[in-house]
Formats: sequence, structure tokens, C-alpha cells
Amino acid sequence: MIIRRVVYFAVCLVALSGAAQVEKIEEKFKSMPKNEETILWLLDSAFSFSGNDPFVMQSLAAIALNSANDLNSDLGRARANHVIGISYWELDIYEKSIEYYIEALKYYEIIGSERGQAYINVNIGNLLKDLEQPDRAKPYFLKAITFMKLMNDSINLGKTYANLGVVQKQLHGKDSALLFYKYSLEIRQKLNDSIGTASVLNNIANLYFDSEEVLITSKEEATSAYAYLVQALQFINEGDRDVTFGRINANLGAILYRLGRTDEALGYLEKSLRLGIETDSKVIQQISYGYLADIYKGKGDFQKAIDLYAKETELDKERRNKEVSNEIENLNIKYETVQKEKQLAELAQQSAIDRGVRNILIISIVSVLVITVLIIGYVLQKKKKDKLISLLEVQKLKDEINSKNKEITSYTISFLQKNQLMEELKMQINEMKKTSDISTNKELTRFNRIVDSTFRSDEEWKTFEVTFNQMHDDFFTELKQAYPDISNAELKLCALLRLNMNLKESAKMLGIAPDSVKTARYRLRKKLKLKTEDNLIDFLFQFEKNHVSS
Repeated sequence: MIIRRVVYFAVCLVALSGAAQVEKIEEKFKSMPKNEETILWLLDSAFSFSGNDPFVMQSLAAIALNSANDLNSDLGRARANHVIGISYWELDIYEKSIEYYIEALKYYEIIGSERGQAYINVNIGNLLKDLEQPDRAKPYFLKAITFMKLMNDSINLGKTYANLGVVQKQLHGKDSALLFYKYSLEIRQKLNDSIGTASVLNNIANLYFDSEEVLITSKEEATSAYAYLVQALQFINEGDRDVTFGRINANLGAILYRLGRTDEALGYLEKSLRLGIETDSKVIQQISYGYLADIYKGKGDFQKAIDLYAKETELDKERRNKEVSNEIENLNIKYETVQKEKQLAELAQQSAIDRGVRNILIISIVSVLVITVLIIGYVLQKKKKDKLISLLEVQKLKDEINSKNKEITSYTISFLQKNQLMEELKMQINEMKKTSDISTNKELTRFNRIVDSTFRSDEEWKTFEVTFNQMHDDFFTELKQAYPDISNAELKLCALLRLNMNLKESAKMLGIAPDSVKTARYRLRKKLKLKTEDNLIDFLFQFEKNHVSS
């Protein structure tokens, strides 16, 4: 509740400040001659708020779009839709952003702007990639490449090839992903882009291996991944010790550990841990602690292994608590964003009405008939606004209920993940007790009691199952009956998909990498016997409709 009030108060302050800035710039715009040049000036003013106040940027761009339509300016329309698309992207409203980008692309095509078409296609491709729609993203990236070649834009061409590699990996096209990565690699090396080169080499290595989930199918693939990672290190300078450098060291440590070269792995993992702490990367720290604990366990240093496992567990708990808090705060901000968007739409509509009335007054003779029409219009508009306010109040209540349901589910899943880690830690402790001496055994027993005091995996899974089934009428029971081979972990994934969580949200809740979620989805699809063209989320919605609601 406190977070909600703080966020709401902050949004109100931003809205008031933004409204003052919009009014000031709009007054200046009104005093300028109405031509394409002044529209572009207004759009430049709007874009100056990018990364700072998307609401102001959106308001000014909407004014520019209205003026561009009045002047029939295709360049103004293209630029205005482009800026509005950016504002929605910054507000994380991806589908709306794509809608305006597509409109901008139409006008860039009309005026023949290669640069505009190139960057809009890249932006749409990136949004669709983040929305896990690689089949839709790929054509936009390919179109962008065509224009970038015409413009000789090597920097963005290299980045776009790398994005195509990511998309092909999402589509499980390993060979084509490798091809696009190599195109990107060649360009970045020619540009002496050391960080970009190292990043692409790390991406190539991840085609064969992932530090959080082993995807190696042969020793030859492991050797290939290792070679690419070693090559990536050669492009990192002393002043470039960033998250990419930490990730590369973590990957090297993980793959060397899996190959049995523990002493070499130890050096890389200790370095990745230092870099994770320096860059405040919780993911790199957690990976490093986990593999270091495994190594010291293998060396017989059980006390150090226990300490490292404890740090990994504590870090994971801290990270999850922060993620849940951030998720709740983001939901509140998104809710306020939607309300602000509706207000802006009403302002734009009112602005259009005012312009229409002004034009009528200029070209028409004031008469009783005009006054009558305006009065009727005013009454209808007032009724429409009253109805809209009522609908908004109903929608607000629905949104709050949905937010609460998602908040409860998020917290429950967070508890489940903590207990899964506790369960794994307990198994590792029991395994170490088999080979430890009496003194160490006592310490392990004490640590085991600490783990037991926070271990309620069955109870919390049951709580989640009851809560979810209350919301979705025995969804788990029906799904388990229809597919007996489905595991509890896969039931959890089905629940997240049914809650309409995207890849990033699912990865946060399950505590695994986005690629690991993709792998889990692939295995789930096989158990559900889905065809390539079948949509997994649509299937679960239809399943509930046919089996649960019937």
C-alpha cells in the first residue's frame, strides 16, 4: 500500500510538471507559422524528453501529428508516429509502440526515406523479439539489413546481424544463427569494436553451452564453446571489465568444471565472482557461488562449500524478494500509465473538437442553427464523458483485482522457488555427510536443521495449487488427468503461461535463464503433443475452456 501511494504521488507530480512543460512549448508553437519546419521543431522538442518523460514526449508528438494531418505533411506524419512509438516503448507498452511504428513506416515508404525505414524495421524487430515472436521479428530485421547496406551503415548492420542470430536461436535454427553471428563478428572486428566482438563470440559459445543449463551434446561442441570463449577474452581490454567480461569468465568456469578441469575452472569462477560484485550483477554472482561450491565440495573442503551454498541461497532469496517488489511496483506504474494514456486520448480528442469549432466559426455565419448544434454536441459530449468516467471506475476495480491476484501468485511462486533451493541444498548436505568426519558431520547436521526450519516445499506448493485452482477451477487436476506424464515443474510452467506471463517474467519467477524457459517450453510442447504451428498459450486457454469450465 505504501509503495502504491508513493508511486501514485510520483506519477501525479510528473503529470503536473509535464503538463506545464507541454503548455509552455505548445504556446510557443502556436505563435510560429504553421508549416512543416515548425512541426519538425515541435517533434525535436518532444524527442528531447526521451528517456526522461515519455508522457510529455507523447503529448507534444500528438500535437505535431494533428498539425501534420492538417498540412498533409507525410514527413511530419512519419516523424510524429515514430516519436509516439518511442514513447510507448519507454512505457513498456510494446503492442501500442508497434502500432505507431507501422504507421510511421508507411509514411517513410511514401517519402522514400531509407534511414527512416531502416531504423523503424529494426525497432519493430527488437520489440517482436522481446515479445517472443521471432517468426514475426525476422522479416523486419532482414528488411532493415537491406537499407543499412544501401546506407553503408556498418555499425547498425553489425548489431542487426547479431539480433538475427538471437532470433534464429529462438527459432531453434542453430546453423543459421551461427551464420548471422559470424556476419556480425566480421563487421565488428573491422570496426575494432572490442566489446561488441567479445559479446558476439560469447553468444556463439552459448549456442553450444549455457552456464545455467548444460546444452552440450558432445565433447566436440564443448571444445568449440571453450574456443570461442577464450577468443572472446582476447578482445577485452583492461578498461572494459563490464558485465560481458564477467559473463564470459563465468561461462568459461562453468564449462571447464563440466569438463573436469576444476583447477582452471576455479580461477575463472573466482574472477567472475569479483566482476559480479564490482558490476553488481546478481546473476553472475549466483552462478559463480554455485559452481565454486561444487568445486570445493569435490575437493573435500565441505565447510567452504557450505558457506558458498549459503551465500548462493541468500543471494537468490534477496534477488527474488527484490524482483517481486519491482514487479509489484511495475504493475502499479503500468496501471497509472494506462490511465494517463486515456487522459491524453481525451485531450487529443478535445483538441480536435476545438480546432473544428474554430474553423466553423471562421468560415460560417453565426446563427441560431450553429448555436443549437453546438449545444446538442456539448450535451452529448457530457453524457459520453460521464459514461466514460463510469467505465473507467469499473475498469479500475477490475485492474486492482487482477493486480492483487498476480501479486499473490508471484509471492507464492517466489516461496516455492526458495524451498526448491532449500531442497537441493539439503540433498547436497546429506550427500556430504556420507564422506565427512565426525566434526564436520556435526556442523552439517546443525546446518541441516537450519535448512529444515525454512523448508515447507509441500505445504507452499499445496497453497499455490489451492490458490491457483480457486482462480481457475481445478486446472491442475484436469491437466494432470489428461497428461499423466506431466511433471510438477511443468505444471508450474503451465500455470505461469496460463497467467499470461511473458518469457522474462517466467524466467524471473522460476529463477532460470530465459533460454532455459524456452527449453522447458519445448519439452512441454512435446508432452502435450503440439504441432509446430500450434500456439502453447492458446492451447492452455482452450484446454481450460474445454475441460475446466465445462
